[in-house]
Amino acid sequence: MTRRLRRLGCTMAVTGLLATALIAIDPAVASAGTPSAIGALATANHAKKACSVNSLGGTGFATSCTGNGGQPEYWCADFARWVWGHEGVSYTADLNALAASFYSYGSKHGTLTKTPAVGDAAVFNATSTSTTNIHHVAIVTAVNADGTVTVENGDFGGESGSEAHFASTSSVVRTVINATVGTKSSSEGQYLVDYVRPAGV
Repeated sequence: MTRRLRRLGCTMAVTGLLATALIAIDPAVASAGTPSAIGALATANHAKKACSVNSLGGTGFATSCTGNGGQPEYWCADFARWVWGHEGVSYTADLNALAASFYSYGSKHGTLTKTPAVGDAAVFNATSTSTTNIHHVAIVTAVNADGTVTVENGDFGGESGSEAHFASTSSVVRTVINATVGTKSSSEGQYLVDYVRPAGV
């Protein structure tokens, strides 16, 4: 099934979303403030929507439910910064509702990397590997032995329409991508630009 996705901070086209993926995170054994805890928190919110009750008991993720004039906004970056913020990542005040803020974070704090690890943010561009037009961000939850990476994507798979309609119908979706920076994975429909390592964990 093909879903067309549109968003300001997160734009992607997804064909044949993967229904299953290898997950290397056990939420029961992850401890706070570690990469595995970041991955576990992202995984714990799988399938939740912009205004769902999240796994910590609050509503939504950062400003996912209210950032668009009191309505849901495009929220992939909201989800990723919410996860990082609740797991003690340093300098999350440098992040905002735009996916590009994660690339800027990595540049500013020296945490850009080509080698993925659980807890990293993966940043994407819809049309090329250019770093000047980041459209989407997801959280790495597993680095797989077959050269792929499992990620949890906020604001994924929504129905076409206004920003509020798309954002309210999208959810946290798990996909498996090619781990190599510069490649385009059909599950994302975008080019993987880089990984951003969280500071302070």
